[in-house]
Amino acid sequence: MLANLFVIGLLGAQIAIVVGLIKPTWVKATSRKKVLGIYGLALIVCFVGFGMTYEKPGDIVSAKSVDKKMQQVAQKESNKPKGDEKAEPQEKIEIDMDEVNKRYEKYLQQTAKNKSTKPTYSNDPAVKKLQDWVVNTCNGGSPFNQSILMNKLGAFELTTVTKGNPNILKAFYYPNADMTIIANVKTRRIVYWRLGRQGS
Repeated sequence: MLANLFVIGLLGAQIAIVVGLIKPTWVKATSRKKVLGIYGLALIVCFVGFGMTYEKPGDIVSAKSVDKKMQQVAQKESNKPKGDEKAEPQEKIEIDMDEVNKRYEKYLQQTAKNKSTKPTYSNDPAVKKLQDWVVNTCNGGSPFNQSILMNKLGAFELTTVTKGNPNILKAFYYPNADMTIIANVKTRRIVYWRLGRQGS
């Protein structure tokens, strides 16, 4: 430590001054004036150097304690289970209900096409004429125009929809044609038709 060297120099300079004032030749000086000049300067230099290099014990202890605390924190972090880490927010998944309804409509249309049993039409020529018009005109995906349907088929009755979203899918039964048309009232498109009074 430099501070220790300056302390030794400080003590040596003091002793040299005392001895030199008694007998200058003992400290290799020719006069007492030179003793004060040389060793007085050395005394001042050692004093200033000691003041600049001296460290308080509290500063050393505090630095060591801070370093120790940092090591303890690092060790705790390394030993911390991974399960304690805060989970990253998951990406929110949004469901497009319009797309869901479209796919369900396609499923219903495909199901109606794949039925093995052929529909039994009415024997009444007037009713069968209306039924043929519905079969040839009201295909899945075609526009649902209530005024045109009423002008052609007459009044309708709403029946219960058992599948899908009842707020969007509606079943319209036309007694004159004895047929039910299921439509999406939001997109105003026909989903499919069925003979008789039926829901979906």
